[in-house]
Amino acid sequence: ADLFFNKPIQEKLQVSFFNNNNNRSTGYIPMQAEINLRLKIKENFERFNINHSSLDKNVWPIDQPDFKKLFLMYFDHMLTISTTIIKIIITQLNMPPGLQAFYTQKDENISRAAINCYTPHPNSKNNKSRGIEEHVDFSLFNITDKATPLPQTMIKTLDNQWQWAHTPTDCVLVTVGTMLQLISNNRMKAPIHKALNPDIKGHNYSIVTIFRPKAETPLNTNTASDLTKRMYQVVCRGR
Repeated sequence: ADLFFNKPIQEKLQVSFFNNNNNRSTGYIPMQAEINLRLKIKENFERFNINHSSLDKNVWPIDQPDFKKLFLMYFDHMLTISTTIIKIIITQLNMPPGLQAFYTQKDENISRAAINCYTPHPNSKNNKSRGIEEHVDFSLFNITDKATPLPQTMIKTLDNQWQWAHTPTDCVLVTVGTMLQLISNNRMKAPIHKALNPDIKGHNYSIVTIFRPKAETPLNTNTASDLTKRMYQVVCRGR
């Protein structure tokens, strides 16, 4: 990752999200290219995206063959972990076991992974700009693996206080997305969170796996709990 993100911007743009006509959800996204629609501000981070549903259309730096190999190995491992998480969710929410197939078919889900690179932006006040502004994730859940030891993610608590999401060494952070909040009938909440740039020079990395099922997956809140009133309509992912 260091080798890629330390390249000149024009070289990184050769594998850019914006230049790849085959699949607009892969490749490099430069600093301040993404806009937080909720806050209407530019995001201060760089990203390299891959999309699982169209692996053959992902773009890669041609001078770094190991980058592709290792990233795909990591992504496949995270999808395996995601299957275990789905099993736990289905059991805890008393959902029909048959739903597991909808959520975990690797050839049909639209999960994606990204390496996020956080660097203090030169135009930010005191070099302390936030990287990814406060938001909730539109997914079942996200798995975040800190590739560097500095703290990055902050989560807003129920009493509207921000606190660091500290994860022990060799552990990952799993955050609930809005799809899972819907499925669980609000028993599991999608937290408001943000990612901060480091206060020092150099790069700070995280790897995020965003797990979303295929479009026909039933997000049926009738199965969430027999003891609570259903708070959402029964819908399918993608509708």
